[in-house]
Amino acid sequence: MVIAASDAASASLGWSGAELVGMSLEAIDLGPVGGAPPLDPPRGSVRFETRYRDHVGAAFPVDVTVTGTRYDSAPAMLVLFRPIPAEREAKRLRVISAGTRRRKAVLELAKHEAMQGGDFVAAATTLTEITAEAMDVDRASVWLLSEDRARLRCVDTFDRQTGEHSVGDELAAVDAPRYFEAVASGRALDAADAVNDLRSCEFREYLARRGIVSLLDAPIRVAGEVVGVVCHEQVGSLRMWKAEEIDFAGEIADQAALALLAAERRRSEAAHRALEVEVQRARHFESLGALAGGLAHDFNNLLMTVSGSASLALQQSDPESPLRRHLVRIEDAAARAAELTSQILAYAGKGRLFAEPIELGAFLSDAIGRRAALPARGRMRCEQPETPIMVSGDREQLERVFDALVANASEAIAEDGEEVWARVRLIELESEPAPPERVGASLVPGTYAVLEICDDGCGLAPTARARAYDPFFTTKPSHRGLGLAAALGITRAHGGAMELRPRPGGGTMVRVYLPAIEAGRRLGGRPRAEAVASADHREGAILVVDDESSVREVAVAILEDAGYPVLQARDGVEGVEVIRERGDEVAAVLLDLSMPRLDGLGALREMRELRPELPVLLQSGFHEDDTVTEIVVSGQAEFLEKPYGAAVLVTRLRKLLDS
Repeated sequence: MVIAASDAASASLGWSGAELVGMSLEAIDLGPVGGAPPLDPPRGSVRFETRYRDHVGAAFPVDVTVTGTRYDSAPAMLVLFRPIPAEREAKRLRVISAGTRRRKAVLELAKHEAMQGGDFVAAATTLTEITAEAMDVDRASVWLLSEDRARLRCVDTFDRQTGEHSVGDELAAVDAPRYFEAVASGRALDAADAVNDLRSCEFREYLARRGIVSLLDAPIRVAGEVVGVVCHEQVGSLRMWKAEEIDFAGEIADQAALALLAAERRRSEAAHRALEVEVQRARHFESLGALAGGLAHDFNNLLMTVSGSASLALQQSDPESPLRRHLVRIEDAAARAAELTSQILAYAGKGRLFAEPIELGAFLSDAIGRRAALPARGRMRCEQPETPIMVSGDREQLERVFDALVANASEAIAEDGEEVWARVRLIELESEPAPPERVGASLVPGTYAVLEICDDGCGLAPTARARAYDPFFTTKPSHRGLGLAAALGITRAHGGAMELRPRPGGGTMVRVYLPAIEAGRRLGGRPRAEAVASADHREGAILVVDDESSVREVAVAILEDAGYPVLQARDGVEGVEVIRERGDEVAAVLLDLSMPRLDGLGALREMRELRPELPVLLQSGFHEDDTVTEIVVSGQAEFLEKPYGAAVLVTRLRKLLDS
């Protein structure tokens, strides 16, 4: 309760001294903005700002000092107040408004979907707009250090004056050690005169070019390490940064760090999902490969009997016999079945590869020249690389890939289109998640050759693209649906990958990624057929070693029909015994690889111990032992793939004996 009032107090409040005496303090004091005033007599003095109400009820700000005292020997409070000038109150309200605005900005960022969505570019775009407005600065930007910490790259800059965003600026971080030392040492770097401040002058050229006078940069920290900065830039006039603004800049940088972690988490989850898909795909190919290998071995042995018998019957039949056309039909069907088996093996990644250096520019020219013409209205365009691009690959297998892709493109433009494009180029792949369209082997960072086939045809529906690599899936009733599946298998076997996607403007684009190698690298390569000499074959018998009696009997019949004496063995053990006991009678060996008791490679080693120079022609319906390839490439033996016809077997044996 008021017990006395001065004339000045009466004048300010509008009540007379007599009216004030007896009034409660609560009737006058509305309370300070920040909390309740002290009502008990203090020990010493207390100063605070509050709001008083005058006689008409109008509120006005006052600066109050309360001091404990005594009045008529009783405890009392001496309250001295002074109205706050309007300018000072306006400034105070601006400070309160700015603080409120900054608190709202932090809360808005924390709740914003873009900050937790995993897209850091979208997060940076949101952050720069909100912080520029909250800080009342001309520009705000977000920068990240490169992996090697040599470059500082701008993710987003927001210009508050124009309302526009920009990207692409890049600064040499290695040239600014003082700047990064200062940024890393505190909550933020506050430079009122940025061009002349020793901590920021290392970026003088950039600051001058952008007209930046003052800057406030806060470090983005992840796991305690500075990975970037959030920049607040003032243009045109100096700005002294307040302590609360420095704290706010640090809070904004913390929000940027959370957004960066969300983006890393999203990338990690995407990589994990991609790895799971790759593991599932690898298991799929592994099981399919085992199935295809077993199928190829048994099926090709059956086809060997069919094809060999048909070709032998053709040789022995009368040229005018009406049966010949049926035999030819049988032989053609066996050849198509063998090709089907080969495509299944290729899809499963089990096709045999004979790697050699291939210059893709020349390969492309040869492959185009070898192909049949495109549809009548179609055109083929070829874009050659300016410099040689080398890969290690099996030429015949890569030709199959090219043929399959161009065949699909040709059929697409036959329905709706005019052109097919083919080009080869080099690219550098970095350590980033592969796009969902890329399938095949996991590509590590490095240099890759890309073979690209495009067409402007009818394109593929999304459902068809999703199943394009599935074996036996086709949109053409007359097709088997193995061309693209086999192309993928061959590409995987070469350590490469494929992408199938719509071409901008219409049509389809297929990219084949293959690891590039340096020019001049030497590899084994596929054995090349040579001209067969016409000399008489050397004296001696041909030893046929095969556990499949039907295959063995067909081979024996073909050789005997060609005039060769023949010895037989049912497996590797018997074959070695024949060489041990009658080796001087044997001119060459036709040796199967897959046999019980002792397989072909084991038999070959023991035979060579007995007869080091013994000519050997290995044969198999399917075999995936890399040792076989090494033996063939090194010239230690020849290899003949089942099924084969009579002419092929006789020609290969003549070549082997005459060499």
